[in-house]
Amino acid sequence: MPKWSRRRRRIAIIKRVTRIICMLLIGIGVALVAVLGFASAALAAPPHKATADGQIVLDAGLAALKNGNVDVAISHFQPLAEADNPYAQFALAMIHAEKFGNKQDKSYNPERAHHLMAAAAARGHEEAQFQLGLQFITGVGVPANFERALLCLTIAARNRHVRAQIYLAVILEQIAKFSKGAPAKKAHYRTRAYKWALIALQTATTSDIGPVAKQKLVEIATILKSGLSYGQLLHAKAAARIFNGTPI
Repeated sequence: MPKWSRRRRRIAIIKRVTRIICMLLIGIGVALVAVLGFASAALAAPPHKATADGQIVLDAGLAALKNGNVDVAISHFQPLAEADNPYAQFALAMIHAEKFGNKQDKSYNPERAHHLMAAAAARGHEEAQFQLGLQFITGVGVPANFERALLCLTIAARNRHVRAQIYLAVILEQIAKFSKGAPAKKAHYRTRAYKWALIALQTATTSDIGPVAKQKLVEIATILKSGLSYGQLLHAKAAARIFNGTPI
């Protein structure tokens, strides 16, 4: 097959998957982090992961952010981010991204947002790993790179980030659906997709993603299950059981 044909097919798959991701962002309603939810869940550093002084500064930055004082929040987060605090790096990344500002705000800087998000992700911040994957999908602040997006989402999913697990399930299913490879390869992607859906269902039992999102996840798992053979179902369940350490 000519190289240009493979490239065009690959680009088409990426575009379709990106549209699915955008639909998830709107439909499931769990990927876009609102200001208050971001402040209470994704940003706040657990006490055992931050020094007392660092936690005080983070809390002060959060309070300023809740009150709409973006410049004050940046002044609190910046020194900690420069000291390689992943929570402060993530906070600044979110501020510099479109989620908090807009293109007229001086805080809007997608390139810096990507740099800070990558730094936080490298230091084990699960939400940053997930958001970094989305950046590579959408191409905001960094050239779109589907392979790196999958890598970031996989790392976050393995760290039990439920939204990353959901996204992996949907993305792998879409790759199987639109790929023109051998049937065995399609089956491999579908089995992996169902595995991540099962893992996400288990993770969701201890994650606060809301009843609507959980119902959507059940629907996704049901759809994925319907396209698998008995052997593929057993394989996916075994892999999910090994990951979670609990029977499914």
